[in-house]
Amino acid sequence: MINGIKVGNNYSKIKMFNSTTSLRSHFILNLFKSRTLNLTGSTIYRSRCINLHLIVEIIRLNPSDVNELLILSRKTFDESFGHLNKPENMDFYMDRAFTIEKLFSELLNPFTEFYFLKINIDIVGYLKVNTHQAQSDLNDELSLEIERIYIDSRFQGSGYGAVLIEQAKQRCRALKLSYIWLGVWEKNTDGIRFYQRHGFEIFSSHPFVFGDEVQTDLLMKYYLEKDT
Repeated sequence: MINGIKVGNNYSKIKMFNSTTSLRSHFILNLFKSRTLNLTGSTIYRSRCINLHLIVEIIRLNPSDVNELLILSRKTFDESFGHLNKPENMDFYMDRAFTIEKLFSELLNPFTEFYFLKINIDIVGYLKVNTHQAQSDLNDELSLEIERIYIDSRFQGSGYGAVLIEQAKQRCRALKLSYIWLGVWEKNTDGIRFYQRHGFEIFSSHPFVFGDEVQTDLLMKYYLEKDT
């Protein structure tokens, strides 16, 4: 068992985390939790995958991570939606949502949190959650919004999305909030089924302006009371 992790120049001890999860039914992960000692505010979950010896880390980002976040954000958004939308609409959206300036300001927002999912040496996906006035809709002080959750196409199908969903649920619990909500494009049937498998239910919808189109996002909600 590995006894320490390195973040920057600081090490922190690994503490047993009181749950288990799986990447697939035969990939059982023993989860550990550690808080870094530096100024990044990172929370890292360290684990070994039986037989595969995977090291899984969930790392909270800070403004110094903006370049890596920009690259991954643009890559995963294009992989997810580029084949379903007009190129000019994709460019219009990404040139506004995914810029150094925009992401840097979001990383500075105290009500927004970004997390990288790292497997061994690879950053395979990321999560963005919002509370209070940082939310894109609702702005309910009792809720946490999952605004973005993406996995690099090279690593999809291995259950890593479930790891990020669990991270969102843990943040919701830690912040003593009541529920999680998110918006998902009505044509993203795979995404809808994924969220439904994790206990989310459709409760409403709202328009989403995407270039010269007005698309519809379904709003889905997960109450933490389901965990009890």
